[in-house]
Amino acid sequence: IDAIEPSYQSGMLHNSMTKAVQILSQSKNFNKEIYILSDFQSGRLADEKILSDFSQVLDERVRVYAINYSGKEVYNLGIDELKVNTQIFEKDKPVNFSATVTNYSARNADNVIVSVFVNNERSAQVSTNVGAGESKVLIVEAAIKSAGFVSVFAEIEDDEILQDNRRYSSVFVPDNIPIIIFTDEPSDSRFVELALTALENRNTFVITKKNLSELSSYDLKRYEAVVIIGSQNINAVERLKDYAVNGGSLFMAPGSKSSLTSYQQMLTGIGLPIPSSTVGKIGEAANSFQFDITDLNHPIFQNIFSAKEKTKIESSEIYSYFKINTQGKGRSIISLQDGSSFLSEYRMRNGKIFLFSSSPILSWSNFPLKSIFVPLINKSVLYLASKDKSETDIIAGNEFDVDVRGRSISHLKVVRPDNTEDFLSTNQNDANTFVKYDKSNLTGNYKIISGSKVIDEISVNADPLESKTKYLAKADVEQYLNKINFKGRLFFLNKEENISDAILKARFGSELWKYFLIIALLLAFVEMLVARNAKKDLVEVSK
Repeated sequence: IDAIEPSYQSGMLHNSMTKAVQILSQSKNFNKEIYILSDFQSGRLADEKILSDFSQVLDERVRVYAINYSGKEVYNLGIDELKVNTQIFEKDKPVNFSATVTNYSARNADNVIVSVFVNNERSAQVSTNVGAGESKVLIVEAAIKSAGFVSVFAEIEDDEILQDNRRYSSVFVPDNIPIIIFTDEPSDSRFVELALTALENRNTFVITKKNLSELSSYDLKRYEAVVIIGSQNINAVERLKDYAVNGGSLFMAPGSKSSLTSYQQMLTGIGLPIPSSTVGKIGEAANSFQFDITDLNHPIFQNIFSAKEKTKIESSEIYSYFKINTQGKGRSIISLQDGSSFLSEYRMRNGKIFLFSSSPILSWSNFPLKSIFVPLINKSVLYLASKDKSETDIIAGNEFDVDVRGRSISHLKVVRPDNTEDFLSTNQNDANTFVKYDKSNLTGNYKIISGSKVIDEISVNADPLESKTKYLAKADVEQYLNKINFKGRLFFLNKEENISDAILKARFGSELWKYFLIIALLLAFVEMLVARNAKKDLVEVSK
């Protein structure tokens, strides 16, 4: 026991009891004993939904010795969560984090310093006071100086429980992002290309441009985003849907040759809401349409405006568009005066889709000439290319899935937080699978590598429930044993007791030899007195 190191894995006491029952069920011994050495932490006893009936094994012959190691007042703070608030990641730009710090002890904690490390370098820190039993959410911004997968962790100073003083996360910063643009007419993508190759983003995107009729000839999995401007020449719309379902991102807009029918057919094939009609006339600015509501809370508007009071973007003049409503399937980002969407977002499993209702050419609108056009197009493609890891929350000891959908991979290497390596085999013929990894016993970031490329980074953290310093009473343990139909005897022992003596007494009863010895001595003394008095009586009688 002395050689055992603390583990980051969390577990219920019931899981250990289940294993003990399995061992006892195979034992031939008449008397059977279970030893529980625990601090009986609150909330770690059992999941009420999975309790079992152990009455056949835990009968009258079984004794349970519960040795209670709780009772010490522990000074402990922990980081319960490290949330990445930013959704568009750019090199040399700040990333916004929320760190939740909880004081699990009974006394206040002053000047608690929370540091954020990026690739093991301290990048930011903030301090606060946290009252006893209080949780605080701290906002921290840290600059990301490199591209690719970036390891991040937040840390507080050492206290009596070290395992919860760090919380890990990771972000993916795209660089040299491969995108492919398909058009009916090459000139239709002119303004979009100019926006994506503007000076400040000259090295951000690697652009391939092809005719929409060539869609079936290209492996879309090689690209972080696929831009579709047009619909007339499309010949493999099912490939777009498969790409999106498997985590790909689509940027879609009508082209100069797009008809209502062809655009409807393309969107139907992908599973998106279809336009109901054509509004306006191409090239006629006399009766143009305006923007109505803009969702400025969407991540694509992050850091676009320098003035904080900016609440509305300058409207473009829309001459013609297809009337599209989200129909509850997506999020309208920019709406028009008739309530339809000019720009909307849809999710298809892990894939993201941006859908424009008007073509980015001057005969359909003056949108490409507006100051918002270049940053909006850039932010949109960056957002589509960013990997959404916000919902990933893996607890140490739990298995996690490695997403290999859409990839032709035969082997994977997992680099663990201690730099040891594991290898996983995949079914190369099945490109729509997840590979399970079940050795996540350490906290930290696990790098998933295919060949020489890191394809994912999974963050594993300690269970915040382990940070609690509230403990169960003896009655709680007794109640649990009743629920699993334990028929034997429970001996609840404290760590201050002489455990060996207590167990021997439980096995064989109290040691009575001392009492018998005292009784024997008393009886001997009484016998001596009786014998002495009897002798005196005999002497007196003989006289």
